Amino acid sequence: MSALRVLSGICVVGAGVLAVAALISRPENPSGSERANGPAAQIEFRWSVPQESRPQPRPRLANNGSELQNEIAPARHTRKRHALAAEHHRSKHHHRHSEIAHISASTISEASAPAEPASRPRPDVAAVEDRLRNSLSRELYADFELFLYVSKAPSGPLAQHMYVFRKEGNGALQLLYDWPVSTGRDGMETNGDGLELSTSTPTGYFELDPHRFYRHHASAQWREPMPFAMFFHWVEHGRPTGVAIHAATKAEIAALGTRASAGCIRLSPEDARTLFTIIRTQYRGLTPLFAIDHQTGTISSNGIILHDAGGRPELTEGYKVLVVVENYGGANLVAAMY
Repeated sequence: MSALRVLSGICVVGAGVLAVAALISRPENPSGSERANGPAAQIEFRWSVPQESRPQPRPRLANNGSELQNEIAPARHTRKRHALAAEHHRSKHHHRHSEIAHISASTISEASAPAEPASRPRPDVAAVEDRLRNSLSRELYADFELFLYVSKAPSGPLAQHMYVFRKEGNGALQLLYDWPVSTGRDGMETNGDGLELSTSTPTGYFELDPHRFYRHHASAQWREPMPFAMFFHWVEHGRPTGVAIHAATKAEIAALGTRASAGCIRLSPEDARTLFTIIRTQYRGLTPLFAIDHQTGTISSNGIILHDAGGRPELTEGYKVLVVVENYGGANLVAAMY
């Protein structure tokens, strides 16, 4: 009996489906031609099964090349798309990409920044270059490749500065650095051992002693550190002097730009390291010997070069660097600079 009921129920459901199909396929007002020639009505069933817990399949890309190419094809770099892409990456990978984005942005901005128009030469630089050229003999200019001009003047637009010029292949001078310095206090003072010593920086032309370059050094007379010391090749009364170019330390750094040393030429630690490095690595070579006064045992600071019997300069291994120290502050440049 139960089997008959199930069978009859299936028949009823089937009949209902056929009836619905018949109604859908029948046009409301069919004409004769449509009944005779028109295409049969079609039924399209669309099934939608909700899959809340199942991940959605990845949509396929358009068939313009392979799927891999479409996935990695670069977008056109319009500003709008670039901004949207950047915002997407920032929001999705903020912690991982923030530092990289910062570095990239700074690099791009530097590379794409327009070049600044060439500025006129500074009056002080032009004045130093002219003064340096006019003070050097042809031999001095030919035998050296790096020139350090130091003003030991207490005041003036050039005062307490070092100008570093490189001689180019065509003979022109190129300014590399312009640094504040401290030269000697220009007096007589008593050191810790009770000796009265001069604290003046000598003026004139000086070579550097290739055997007295020290990254770490201390003054024997004043018990003060002298990092990156480069001593003058200057003998006075038969004894090598303690005059050097070196780095300032501690409170000495704040005094740069004034007469504050015991006779040496002080630079900031960074500038002293830079000068020490470029001289040691780039300017080694044959240099002329300066004349010595055999009566006093003092090497000339007037730029007088020794010559052999044939009139040629006597050369020795050293650094092709000439230090020129003057007590000139450029007072006549004030009107031009200001």
